[in-house]
Amino acid sequence: MATLKQILDDVMDMAKTTRPAKYASNTSDDYRRLIRWANMAAKDIVSSHKWSKLKTRATITVVSGTTTYDLPSDFDYYISDTMYPESSLRGINMPANDQMIALSDVENTLIYQGRILGDQIELQNVPSGDIKYMYQSNAPVVDSQSKNNVKKFTYDADEWRLDDELLTRAIFYRYRQALGYADAASAMQDYNSYYRKMIRNDVGSRIIGTPSFTPLKEPITKDSYAGG
Repeated sequence: MATLKQILDDVMDMAKTTRPAKYASNTSDDYRRLIRWANMAAKDIVSSHKWSKLKTRATITVVSGTTTYDLPSDFDYYISDTMYPESSLRGINMPANDQMIALSDVENTLIYQGRILGDQIELQNVPSGDIKYMYQSNAPVVDSQSKNNVKKFTYDADEWRLDDELLTRAIFYRYRQALGYADAASAMQDYNSYYRKMIRNDVGSRIIGTPSFTPLKEPITKDSYAGG
């Protein structure tokens, strides 16, 4: 992972501009705008594709009598069919419309139910213990101070979690476009070409399908082995 400073140094090199000693704490409006473009680019990249590196595992410890639990601070959306109580093969029904089926009667059924309510998740009929699930993170940056995953760059030492070159090209074309340079259009095309390549290479974001098998036309019997 590259730091914000390393990425912006590359942008300055592409622009044939002298690298400053610092960016995030720089008082110059030019560099403050550069940080803004970096955060805009990061947000656009994250929202445009289900990047496999941002898929995250999480745990909820269910306590008897408690039905709502806080979601992670970087929670973007729940990844379907990934929520299961530990040591259980029964999944938790998380409908796409965030509504529980027969909510008023759910306590009288054997179906594990859940739904997203703002920044919390509500669970019904789920036994006490750990619940494992996966979600898509909206935080592509590692904060250099807290070491937490966050949405925006704040410090020069903050690290970018996705491909370094992708963000570098995204910032560069915004930089050229904002300043009215003639090569802004070609810089955008260069970024778009690289972006499409990265999506094709992001194989972890693809859904793994179930292979098809050709069943035996006749079951093998004991007599088959005996030649009878």
